[in-house]
Amino acid sequence: MIELPKNKEKDEGLELNDGVKRIKTGVPGLDDLLEGGFPHPSTILVTGNSGTGKTIFGLQYLYNGVKKYDQPGIYLTIQAQGTDVTWYASRFNLDIHSLQEERKMIISRYEVSEYEKFNSKTVAREIEKKLSRIISSIGAKRIVIDSISPFGYFSSSKANYGKLVHRLSKSLKEEDCSALFISEKPYNSELTPFEVEPYLLDGVISLSRKEKRGNRKRTLHIHKMTATRSPLEDITFNLSEDGFKLLPSYYG
Repeated sequence: MIELPKNKEKDEGLELNDGVKRIKTGVPGLDDLLEGGFPHPSTILVTGNSGTGKTIFGLQYLYNGVKKYDQPGIYLTIQAQGTDVTWYASRFNLDIHSLQEERKMIISRYEVSEYEKFNSKTVAREIEKKLSRIISSIGAKRIVIDSISPFGYFSSSKANYGKLVHRLSKSLKEEDCSALFISEKPYNSELTPFEVEPYLLDGVISLSRKEKRGNRKRTLHIHKMTATRSPLEDITFNLSEDGFKLLPSYYG
């Protein structure tokens, strides 16, 4: 286990470690492997095949941000119903209903397919305005966009999609927020179908389900995390009714 630096200052759930402000991930064990958490503000890609735990990872990031550190958050769903998120939360015993009533967590929706002609600049501008209003109203520090993949499929080119991702990343960091950009990972691709996100975002985490000799396990791999020492190997985790949790061998 990586030892955290001793010279750290706490500030409303944020920690300053060796000059880098960090925000807690909300995942038991993961902060110890990231020198205290994600750099703040930052944007992190969370990618994986269907069913690997991406949505619950994002929900736990927001939920624990509110419950443990009083940091409000926003869950923006793309091409999905808000009830989908509620079902996930219920399945993993996360009482997000009370947080919504207290306006500590906002679940919002953006429907890309409503456009007859997709324009990346227009979409980026609308999402920026939408999120900025909510950030100002509740003082949000944490954002989850689930998922950014539809932007890539609807964009006219990989370059335009990259510009959209870069613009959203830049604007959210200027709002002093740390955001998770969730992406679907097809089985025939390394990380994402579009390949540009790892170069544009501050961190990349992939989630996988693996089978070897009849044994199945879930693994998390940190491909990149700016200004952070992180383990090179895959990290095994459990996904149970208690949520997303690294196995005990990885945390104290």
